[in-house]
Amino acid sequence: MFNMILSACSVVGVRAWEEPAYQTKLHDGKFEIREYQPYLVAEVYMEGEDFEQASGDGFRILADYIFGNNLSRSSAVQMAGKAEKESESIAMTAPVQMDQGEQSNQWRMAFSLPSKWNLETVPIPNDQRVQLREVPAEKVVVLQFSGLMGVDDMKEREQQLRQWVANQQIEVQGAVRTARYDPPWTLPFLRKNEVQLKVKD
Repeated sequence: MFNMILSACSVVGVRAWEEPAYQTKLHDGKFEIREYQPYLVAEVYMEGEDFEQASGDGFRILADYIFGNNLSRSSAVQMAGKAEKESESIAMTAPVQMDQGEQSNQWRMAFSLPSKWNLETVPIPNDQRVQLREVPAEKVVVLQFSGLMGVDDMKEREQQLRQWVANQQIEVQGAVRTARYDPPWTLPFLRKNEVQLKVKD
């Protein structure tokens, strides 16, 4: 019932999902500089796909993991006279991240995981494509926007963010990272999207 309520709220842009913890160091209109604390992600890499295809395939693989295609580390049940591991549902969080890999046809998608989990307690993926990793503390620059998130939108917003970064004389590194805070059924004009760049250490 609780998940149904959250899903219904998300249609109109009401967000109640946990997000990675951070502090805002600078706010300038739709631009921000943030310092994130370490957080855990489940991630998957996709090869030979474009942005749109990788978005759909990556989401399905990771959703399958958090909805129960995993092995709990803490519980067991007795079946047919022997102990068997149970699966465990993991709460949905925000945002869904996506960035380009080292090659032009490689993409990474990641779900941040609830803060109650760590690498020793989080359920083990059954799908070997799903990897678990702790993201270290990082500083990022962010541009927020609403509407759709296609490859053209990403490129346009990336250009705007890089121009702002240049004006602020901030040095960044790595590929642009997209962050989507709402499910696909949320009304487009109420969606919260971001493009992010990591500040160079």
